[in-house]
Amino acid sequence: MSSIPVARISSLEAVPRIGLRFVAIIAVAASCLDASVGHATDLRGRIEVKSKEEVTVELRSPRPPHAPIRKAVADRDGRYYIPDIPPGRYDLVVNGVKFPISVEQMAIQELPPIQLKS
Repeated sequence: MSSIPVARISSLEAVPRIGLRFVAIIAVAASCLDASVGHATDLRGRIEVKSKEEVTVELRSPRPPHAPIRKAVADRDGRYYIPDIPPGRYDLVVNGVKFPISVEQMAIQELPPIQLKS
């Protein structure tokens, strides 16, 4: 009869290390899975303006140097779309007018309409 090798733990001190190692592996795997899901949000909104001129929408950092992050041009109906924005606080700049916004973690975030005086 052949014997089947069996792993034996010679010390009880090894048990907690095996448990911690397992927890660490699960934590790393979960963080990798979480990172692969993505956390970017697509922004949609509408500009209400009486004239049918082209309206540029810029998403900027609220902190200096207030660099533009993304730009979009509203369509004839005033609708705009800005994809893949990480959650956080931003300034939405429409024709030079700044509107502070907060981007939440979701697939699509609808922003309230912005009324511009022409």
